[in-house]
Amino acid sequence: MLKAPAGSPTWVGFIQKPHGLNGRLLVHLDTTVSKSQWPTRFEHVWLETRGQKVPYRCLESQFKVPGGLILHLEGLNSPQDVQPLVKSRVGIEGVRLTPVVSSGSAWGFGCTCLWFRILSVNGIQPSENWKFPSRMACWTSTFRLTATTSPTSMRIDILAAVPELLDSLVHHSILGRAQRKGLAQIVVHNLRDYATGKYKAIDDAPYGGGAGMVLMIEPIDRCLEQLKSERSYSQVIYLSPDGLQLNQNLCNRLALEGNLILLCGHYKGVDERVREHLCTMEVSVGDYVLSGGELAAAILTDSVVRLLPGVLGDESSALTDSFQDGLVAPPDYTRPPLYKGWEVPEILRSGHEARIGQWRHEEALRRTRERRPDLLDRPEGDS
Repeated sequence: MLKAPAGSPTWVGFIQKPHGLNGRLLVHLDTTVSKSQWPTRFEHVWLETRGQKVPYRCLESQFKVPGGLILHLEGLNSPQDVQPLVKSRVGIEGVRLTPVVSSGSAWGFGCTCLWFRILSVNGIQPSENWKFPSRMACWTSTFRLTATTSPTSMRIDILAAVPELLDSLVHHSILGRAQRKGLAQIVVHNLRDYATGKYKAIDDAPYGGGAGMVLMIEPIDRCLEQLKSERSYSQVIYLSPDGLQLNQNLCNRLALEGNLILLCGHYKGVDERVREHLCTMEVSVGDYVLSGGELAAAILTDSVVRLLPGVLGDESSALTDSFQDGLVAPPDYTRPPLYKGWEVPEILRSGHEARIGQWRHEEALRRTRERRPDLLDRPEGDS
């Protein structure tokens, strides 16, 4: 057993399930933590199982989504090694937690809360707003909490030639719910509002001749300049057939970014100078052609926003989606247990969490081998 290192860990979450085939594990974080809040390198990770705290040497760590962390610990070499540790608490040294607030004011102890302004902690007034974990059971003091207006949200601005295509998509279901909760803001801009001239033209014939029309650089640049004068953006993304292939790993990365701008191509695309000088990333949703980038922008927006903490009803749901661990998801069942002679597997009705977790991992692996064997050939973290 590894000799216990000096210092005490900060308990940051719990092991949710094995990740992949090489003994990595997925940690569900109890708080919203950005990469900048973690130590650049930590050697040890503590696991607490049934009251026993055991240190492990950390070989690798990687953020997966805003609520998840992948760890590879010395001595854990297969999913079978990880499975008995599922639900164990995870502690890391040197982490400074800064999570989130809802609304109202309260005395908090051992409670769940989001984005509160701290007036004082045990009589000490902070010089700036302190932030605390969304799950505060690890704190042993009573705090006077007064809420700020709302949680920090991601803003996504979509620049489109045909904005009407996005009206329904961004205001219903998961995207609509995220905006009503104040967790995301999605704003669609009509490029014609930034065009000049009597007819508000946004496209013109290509130099050198040929069929089709090309979106002009001027209205795009005007829109970008106005948006950037109002707030900062992490990425300006052009939706293009020859861009970086959208996959779950890229969605996870973008969910950890700040505000985003999505530029929808249309007709034959955009003036190449837009791609060369105004965009920071290009993304493709697949090897096929759409009439415009509006649908691709909707796909990217939905796949990113659903990963933001608090958007889904169960905050751990996004961590168990297909592709999050390089595997497709296992089968799911619901009531009734028997229908037309088709029965729900007995293991899922047993209530034995460890065996159910093992069954689900084995089914995910079986399905991946049968339906998407290419996923098993990819390097870890490339799904």
